Amino acid sequence: MLSHNKLPDSSRAKRFSALILFVLAGLWAGPARAEFEEEEFFQAGDWVETAAKRVQLIREAPAAVTVLTDEDIHNSGATNLGDLLRSVPGLEVISFSAADYEIGARGQNKAMENGVLVLVNGRSIYEDFYGVVIWNKKSLALEDIRRIEVVRGPGSVLYGANAFHAVINIITKAPGEDPGALVSFTGGPESLIGTLAESGRAGKISHRISAGWTQTSSWANREDVALKYPRGLMSLNYDLGNSRGVALETGLDSGDYEMFYDMLGMFESNGISHHVLAKYYTPDFYFRAFWNALDSKWTEIKDIVFNDMTAIGIPIKVAEDFKFETQLESNTLDFEAQKIQKLGSDHIFTGGANFRHNTTLSPLVGGYRTQNLAGAYLQHEFLFRDKLHSYLGVRYDYHPLAGNSLSPRASVLASPLPGHTFRVSYGRSFRNPTIVENYIDISIPLDLGIDIAIKGNKNISPERLDSVEGGYQSDLLQGRLRLGASIFHNWIKGLTGPLLPEDLIGNLSQGVRGAMDNILDEKAWGVEAEIKARPYPYLTGFANYTYTHVYNELFLEVDRRTPQHKANGGVTLTLDNGLSATVLLNYVGSTNWPHVIRFPNLDKNFWFLPLGPLDAYTLLNLRLGYVFLKKRAEVAVSVFNLLGDEHREFPMERIEQVDRRITGRVQVNF
Repeated sequence: MLSHNKLPDSSRAKRFSALILFVLAGLWAGPARAEFEEEEFFQAGDWVETAAKRVQLIREAPAAVTVLTDEDIHNSGATNLGDLLRSVPGLEVISFSAADYEIGARGQNKAMENGVLVLVNGRSIYEDFYGVVIWNKKSLALEDIRRIEVVRGPGSVLYGANAFHAVINIITKAPGEDPGALVSFTGGPESLIGTLAESGRAGKISHRISAGWTQTSSWANREDVALKYPRGLMSLNYDLGNSRGVALETGLDSGDYEMFYDMLGMFESNGISHHVLAKYYTPDFYFRAFWNALDSKWTEIKDIVFNDMTAIGIPIKVAEDFKFETQLESNTLDFEAQKIQKLGSDHIFTGGANFRHNTTLSPLVGGYRTQNLAGAYLQHEFLFRDKLHSYLGVRYDYHPLAGNSLSPRASVLASPLPGHTFRVSYGRSFRNPTIVENYIDISIPLDLGIDIAIKGNKNISPERLDSVEGGYQSDLLQGRLRLGASIFHNWIKGLTGPLLPEDLIGNLSQGVRGAMDNILDEKAWGVEAEIKARPYPYLTGFANYTYTHVYNELFLEVDRRTPQHKANGGVTLTLDNGLSATVLLNYVGSTNWPHVIRFPNLDKNFWFLPLGPLDAYTLLNLRLGYVFLKKRAEVAVSVFNLLGDEHREFPMERIEQVDRRITGRVQVNF
C-alpha cells in the first residue's frame, strides 16, 4: 500500500516519488492515467485508496468520498478523532462524555454505534465482541496520521461486515517519512496529551516510532479524570525494490476509559489493547495478517440506566446492593490477500479473500466463545476513453450462525466535460450479529422484587442495507475549486435490539425477559453537498451541508434522533511570517429521541428511558499558531466551543453537557 512506501525528504523529491508511485499504480488502470496533468498527482486531497482498494483520483471513485489531509488535521486544533470528524458531511458524531463519543453515518447515530467500519492502514479496529470502535483509546496520536479517507455508502462489496453506512480509513505516516524527531505537548485545564515520534531510514530498512500519554477530565469536574492511558506505535518497512516490500507494525495502549451503552449505562473500564500487523506487498498484490487483542482487567457500570426507566407506568429502580462488574478478553486473528489484474487497456479486476478468527472470554456471554468468518470478493472496472467508468462487484461472506451474505455493487461514472463527473450507484451492505447479540446473558435485580434479564439469540439475521445514490464531482480552476454532491436513499432491514415476549404482562411477577432479535426496519434519504476552495496559496476554505430524513414505525412519537440539518465550514489563513489562523463552524440541528415504544409483538406501549428533544447547537472553534526556528517549532492555542454553547448530544440528564475547552500546544521538530 502507498502508506508503507518511504517518501524522500525534499519537496521536489517528494513530488517525484509520489508521481512514480501513482504511475506504478496506473500500470493496472489503463492509458487514461498517462493523460492526467502532472500537477494533479501532487495534491494530497485529490486521491483516495479506500473506495476501490487501489489508488485513484477521487473523481473516479465509485462512492462519495471526503479526505482529511495532515494539513487539515493540524489546522483543526482537534485533540481527538471525534471532534476532527465533525466537519465531514454525512457523519453523525455524538459526545456522551469528554472521553466517549460515537460516530455513525447517514442517519445512524446511537450509543455503541456499529455501522461504520474503521480501519488503520487497512486493519479493522472494531471489537468483534460488541462490534464497536473504542474511539477514545488508540495506540496512535493525531501527529501519526497522514490522512483520513471517509467513504460514505455501503462498502461491504470490498470490506465485508460492518462496512454498513461508511468506511473510515486512517492512514498513518509511513516508516522513514518526515525523517527526524518530533516532540509535541498539548495541554489545558482539562486535558494533557504528549507525543514523541522519530522516523528514519538505514539502507533498505525504514522505521517510525511514536509514544505518548493521553489524559482527559470530564466536562463538569476537572478533578474527575475520564480517560488516561499511555500509548505506543512502531512500524518498520523493508524495501525489496521495484515497489515491493515487507511491512511490520505493532501498537499498544493501556489505561482507564469510559463508554456509554444505552441498554446498561456508562461503563468504566481498565484494559490493555495491542496489535501486531505483518504485510508483504507489490504494486498489484498484497498479503496481510494482523492480530488485535483487548484485555479488560475490569469493567464496571458506575451509573446504570435502569434507574431512570418506567414500564407501563411503573418506575424502575435497581436493587441497592446490586453492582455490575465484568471482565473481557478478546482476540481477533485476520488474514487477507488481494490481487489487482489489468486485462487489455480498459479492464481492471480486483479480487481478494480473507479469513477471521475471533475468541472471547467474558461472563457477559457465558464464558469462552470462538467464531470463524470468511469472505471473498471480485470487482471489475471498465474504462472507456476517459468518458465512462463503470464498476461491477460482488462479495460473499460466511458467518457460523448468521449464514451466508452476498454484497453486490454497481456504479457508473460519466464525464461529459473535463473536470465534471456524474455517478449513479447501487450497493448492498450488511452487519453480522455481534458476539454479545448472539450470547449475552445478564440479569439485573430491581427493588420491586423482580429482575430484568437480557439474553442473546443465535438465530439473529444480519442487518441489511440496500442503497441507491447519485453523485457529482467537479475539479475546476486547476484544482483550486472542488464541488461535490450526493443524494441517497437507503432501505434498512432487520436492525437488532431487545424484543420482549408476548406474555410479558401476564408473567410480570417473574420479571422482565428480553431477547435480542431483528426488530426494526428503517428508511433514510438525504443530500450531501460540499465545496473546497484554495484561491491563494495562503488561504483555504471549505463548506458542506447535509440533510437527512429517517423513518421507522417503532416509535409512537416523531422520531428525529438524527438531526435533519447539519452544516460545517472553515477558513485557514497561513502567512509567510509564520502566523496562522483557523476558524471552524459546526451547526447541528434539533433532534427528538422518542421514548414511547410500540413493540411489534405486543398490544401495550412502553415508556422506557426518559428521552426527548434536544435543541440545535453551534460549535465555533478557533486555532491560532506561530511557526518559527525555520519551521521547526510551533506554538498554538485552540479554543473548542468558543461561544460556550453548552449542550447535550444525548437526551439524558446523566450525560455531560459539552462545554468550552481551551488548550495550548508546543511542537518541535529535530
